[in-house]
Amino acid sequence: VAPAGYLDVRILRSPPPGDPAELREVRRAPCSYLGAGVSPEGNFLILSAESGDSTAGRPNAVAAAFFDNAAGAWHESRIPTPEGRYGYEGIVLRGKRAIAVLNSSLTDPEHSDAKGTRYSWRHVPLARCDDLTKGDWIQSGWLLPQDGRTALQDLIVGPDGDLYLSYNHVAAASHDALLAIDQVPHRIARIRADLSVETFETGLQVAAARLLVDPNGGFHLVGRWGPGGLRLWDLDRTRGFRAGA
Repeated sequence: VAPAGYLDVRILRSPPPGDPAELREVRRAPCSYLGAGVSPEGNFLILSAESGDSTAGRPNAVAAAFFDNAAGAWHESRIPTPEGRYGYEGIVLRGKRAIAVLNSSLTDPEHSDAKGTRYSWRHVPLARCDDLTKGDWIQSGWLLPQDGRTALQDLIVGPDGDLYLSYNHVAAASHDALLAIDQVPHRIARIRADLSVETFETGLQVAAARLLVDPNGGFHLVGRWGPGGLRLWDLDRTRGFRAGA
């Protein structure tokens, strides 16, 4: 998956039996932050905003293009987003079923994430489709503050089959109160198949974090700590994913 331009994404695929030296374009997509997923069966899903207009409150939608590998057919569906544009999607694709984590990508000067910018990535809804050949999506609003700061980092499937999301998030009572916040807590969210969410604070101030699971089911986190430094922590599930040494 490769952006040819901000509003034009190319999807390429190696022809059977699969030669990475040869890729053929199979589809184009609109404005996308490269939210894509592939399943063990070879099914493929890409999500992209229908419009590149990021104005807050201007209706948009997330366009879904699903490739059913066994049938060799594409299926289109959409997720309406009347509050504005979404991007930075995380996807877990299993057969014809998908769960997606969506992050807003808005131009909103009155509720911007940081001083001196016009942008906000504060909103995070969840979406699920049980059969992408039919395209009926179920949405669940999760993080929808009027003023907040959110950064999604990593989405994995845990050993228990639930989804685990590494992210930073803080909400505030007003725009001025948000801009006065310097530290944004790092959190882990457990997302279940019914889109219910349980959240935990790791106690870290970390950026660009990735979740790792060892063969014994232990959780670990690697992330950027301070200027230019990467560190690795153990996460204690018995203590709500608090970071250890």
